Amino acid sequence: MSIQAPLPEMEKEKLERKVDYEQLKKDITKWEPLVKRNREAVSIEDVRDQQNYLAKMRSHLFHHEMKAKHIKNIRSKTYSRILKKKRQKQHQLGSMWILKNLKSSLLSSSSNEMR
Repeated sequence: MSIQAPLPEMEKEKLERKVDYEQLKKDITKWEPLVKRNREAVSIEDVRDQQNYLAKMRSHLFHHEMKAKHIKNIRSKTYSRILKKKRQKQHQLGSMWILKNLKSSLLSSSSNEMR
C-alpha cells in the first residue's frame, strides 16, 4: 500500500464546498412544497383582504353619494339657513385656529430669541 500525498489546500476546500452544497440542496428541496403552499395561502388571504377592503370602500362611497344627492335636492329655506350658520361657525373656528397657531408660533419664536 502506498500513501498518497495530501491534496493541495485549494482543491481540498473546493471539494468540501461541493459536498456541503449537495447536502444543503437536499435539505432545501425537502422544504420546497411547504414553502410553496404557505406562499399561496398568504397570497390568497391578501387577495381576499384586498377585495373586502375595496367592497367596503365602494359601499361607503355609494352611501356618501346617495346622501349628497339627497341633500342637494333639499330646497327649504330653513335648511339653507342651518347650512349657512354651520358654514359661518366652521369659518370662525378655522380663523380662531389659525390665529391661535400664529400666536403660539410668534411666542415660541420670541422666547427663542430671548435665550
